[in-house]
Amino acid sequence: MHASQETKLKSPDYKDAAESAAVADFLRRIKLYESIYQPITDEHEGHLRYIKLIDVGRQMIANRAQGLLNTRMMMLLGNINITPPTIFLSRHGESQFNVQGRIGGDSLLSPRGQQYSLKLAAFMKGQFPPGTDLTVWTSTLKRTQVTAGPIGE
Repeated sequence: MHASQETKLKSPDYKDAAESAAVADFLRRIKLYESIYQPITDEHEGHLRYIKLIDVGRQMIANRAQGLLNTRMMMLLGNINITPPTIFLSRHGESQFNVQGRIGGDSLLSPRGQQYSLKLAAFMKGQFPPGTDLTVWTSTLKRTQVTAGPIGE
């Protein structure tokens, strides 16, 4: 099932509906929209100002968006989440300084810390199938970047 279709099926519109009935209704709505709406193309409407959202915000295209209002609208649309985000927090793996009893600094990981980073990556890959859009944030310290590194491999 496509992500946008899955997102729609979780909406209040289909709260008590069977999945097959919800999918049928959703596809019927798409056909209705396709019969009513005319797509904007650069070839014919390139002179217009517009913002396109594709697949529930997977992609945003702005044409001639200038000024405060258009910029704010793009920020608003770009930050709307229609499904609650999943956030995982983790500390870095054990660092070489930790083994020496030192706190802080910018050292690499100890062998145990490297094992932790591999286990963390395996856990995350179990939570998010290949191809999932995943964002990982770390500090600029080596130990945090090395801990998160295997997640992207």
